Order: sequence, then structure tokens, then C-alpha cells
Amino acid sequence: MTVDCNNRLRGVATISYTLLSFIGGSLAYASDAIGLYHGRGCPKGDLECVPTKKTDTLKIERTSDRTLKLTLRLSFDQGHVCALEANGASHDGAPEFSAEGLRADKPCTLRLHPKNDIWIVEDVEQRCRAVYCGVRGTLDGARFSRTR
Repeated sequence: MTVDCNNRLRGVATISYTLLSFIGGSLAYASDAIGLYHGRGCPKGDLECVPTKKTDTLKIERTSDRTLKLTLRLSFDQGHVCALEANGASHDGAPEFSAEGLRADKPCTLRLHPKNDIWIVEDVEQRCRAVYCGVRGTLDGARFSRTR
């Protein structure tokens, strides 16, 4: 199998440009998504929200090739944990991160959605939970706010 390095570099450049465009201006309240975020409780009546603790963390950093890296850790009852590291790109204006799934053709995909100065995690098709969470853990609906 041969790899065309020019096409691979072009793909990385395209993803990096798209991501930098997203970070640079799509979010008026957060011009830079890079940073450390901590868990945030749920608003009253929101049944889709996963309550997170201040000790739960979401970290977004820029890698040496200018793409994004996500590090996520949530703790639940009886020691159950969700822990994940993934690389990212922009998808329809939202940061999206991918990691290995249970099957090679169905990767774990997390999408972050901004709402009122917080990030809401979407576990696309619930593929991340089975691999990266304990029995009582879940990612979908978790909320994080920027560390001040």
C-alpha cells in the first residue's frame, strides 16, 4: 500500500484551516475554544442534561500540527468514570472529535455544542459510551463551562 503524502498534507491543511476559521469567529461569546473547562450542573427541568461535577474536566488544546485535541474525564457514582482522548475537526460549525469505537467502521464521535457560555457534549449515535465509560457513566448531555 502506498500513501500519497501530498494528499495527506492537503487534507491536514484543509482540516486545520476549517478548524481555525471556526475558532476564529463563529462563536461570538468564545472566540477561542482552546482551554480548560469544568463540569456544570443542570438547569431545573432539563431532563436531557447529565449532571457534571466541578471536578469533571474537558480540555481542548491545539496540537503541533494545529488541529485540536480533546481530553475528557467525568466521574459518576460508585467509581464509574468516562475518560477519553480524541483528535478533532470542525463539522457543521461545531467541534467534532473522533476516537476508536467498538468496530473499526463505526468510530466514537463526540460533538460539542455551544449554549449560553457552556459546551454541551453530544455522543453521536452513543458509540463513545460503550468504549470509554463505566456502567453508570455517560457522555451525551454533559455540560462544561470555562475555568476562570
